[in-house]
Amino acid sequence: MQAQALQPNHFAHLFGGVVVEEALKKAEGWNLKSRVCHPLDCPNRSKRSADLAKFDASIDADIDEETAAEE
Repeated sequence: MQAQALQPNHFAHLFGGVVVEEALKKAEGWNLKSRVCHPLDCPNRSKRSADLAKFDASIDADIDEETAAEE
């Protein structure tokens, strides 16, 4: 097996090596929870209330009527 060459961290060069090491030591104690957000995903429509769905449908119908009248 060949040993893989270590890839340099290009962002580490923006700071002194001591600064990066100190920041990593501090970060270990933060105990942050991981969270993945997908803002462009479709919302769960089953959670919408019936009143909101009815209101949305009426707005969409008004837009459709206006578009048909312009044509």
